[in-house]
Amino acid sequence: MNFKYIVIHHSFTEDGKVVNWQAIRNYHLSLGWKDIGYHFGIELINNNYEILVGRQLDEIGAHTYGLNNQSIGICLIGNFDSKEPNENQLLKAVILVRTLLKIFNLGVESVIGHRETYVLYKRGIISYDVLKENIKSCPGFNFSMKKFREIVSKDENIRVLDKSFLKELNDFDEKVLNQRKIFWI
Repeated sequence: MNFKYIVIHHSFTEDGKVVNWQAIRNYHLSLGWKDIGYHFGIELINNNYEILVGRQLDEIGAHTYGLNNQSIGICLIGNFDSKEPNENQLLKAVILVRTLLKIFNLGVESVIGHRETYVLYKRGIISYDVLKENIKSCPGFNFSMKKFREIVSKDENIRVLDKSFLKELNDFDEKVLNQRKIFWI
């Protein structure tokens, strides 16, 4: 597959003592999907955050309408509209994302939050009809994609390939988090 993006999501559920990843998989299967829509998940299991495998990387995901055939979906279990992600969960996500960026030779600007599909629309990469299907706060109003990308970038092997795109993503992220609303419709 020719990946262009790594899309970060939250499950919009509280991470608890049960394995929510399997519950999400079961829900997606009940919709008639072939498996869970995400390629990876990060969940608290036995007091440790674990990286869980969903769809194989040679399978098209079902996580971001219009981008599934060109993106890797990562879901952090939790509701980051209601609280901030756990630092240990974020660090697991950073490790995973850095690894994927290196494997697929992508720049840090390839790491987008689901809500940042708006920037792709403004750049003419996706249509308005695709944008309408992606109107979400995901990965949550308490999840700063700008800060996440900054942490990911602290590895000397992670590059920025398109500085103007990165600036657009970061500016949009700050605006959404400051206003705490999705405003483009």
